[in-house]
Amino acid sequence: MRGSGYLRGSRVYPTIRQALVAARERLGVRIIHFSIQADHIHLLVEAADEIALGRAMKGLGVRLARGLNRLSGRRAAA
Repeated sequence: MRGSGYLRGSRVYPTIRQALVAARERLGVRIIHFSIQADHIHLLVEAADEIALGRAMKGLGVRLARGLNRLSGRRAAA
């Protein structure tokens, strides 16, 4: 399986930023700080409790995966 590639690239960064903004607006968390590294992301996030944080991180993961898969032309397995 191929990796996700370079996350700081000019094609990928807008997709990641869009997922972070959507998470902030729709998932009820505050993203205090983020840092996009070459192959991973660092986040400082505030949430009401552990359950809200877990749900937000799961939702963010889904949004990121969908966006990055769309960029790379990947499709979900049937």
